[in-house]
Amino acid sequence: MPLNWPDTFSVAEMTAAVNKLPLTVTPVSGMFESRGIRTTHLSFDLRQGRIVLIADQPRGSQPDYVTGQTEKRSVKVLTTAHLAQADTLSPEDIQDVREFGGENLMTAERAVNDKLLSLKRNLDMTLEFHRLGAVKGLVLDADGSTVLHDIYKTFEVRQTKLDLKFPATWQDNENPVLTGIMAAKRRIEAARAFQL
Repeated sequence: MPLNWPDTFSVAEMTAAVNKLPLTVTPVSGMFESRGIRTTHLSFDLRQGRIVLIADQPRGSQPDYVTGQTEKRSVKVLTTAHLAQADTLSPEDIQDVREFGGENLMTAERAVNDKLLSLKRNLDMTLEFHRLGAVKGLVLDADGSTVLHDIYKTFEVRQTKLDLKFPATWQDNENPVLTGIMAAKRRIEAARAFQL
């Protein structure tokens, strides 16, 4: 492949090359649906509904009106992250360099693909870090301290922490982890039922 700028390294060619790289499957990524947007802000409607139990009434009587008890809507706006990283390809990356694990000399295509693969891995792990942060409630930047999105503040919910206490000993037929998880699940379900 001859190195003819700008055809060889155009944005379209580079994007196509990155898209052809193998997908890195990560544990948290399956919980999220991803799709690209063409703006730097994302807005979405949030509907906070309320469920009201309806009392039995004689046929023909006036129904209960739910004026003021219907769902409330709001619009949330989030800024998108700009995750930019670059690398350069210099003659030293190709000249007199053997391909990794091979006997042939490095080609320009292979050098570009190796650099793209490295950049893609960095992006995949950054997105996984952001997804994990979303699950935990705080999406942090790469430094681990700058908050990009506070999920609790965005959705106006209060964080609830539950302590799992493990006994010093347990019977062979008891699993303290499972018992703690089930107790936490019951408390969450009870809290949700109380909110309705």
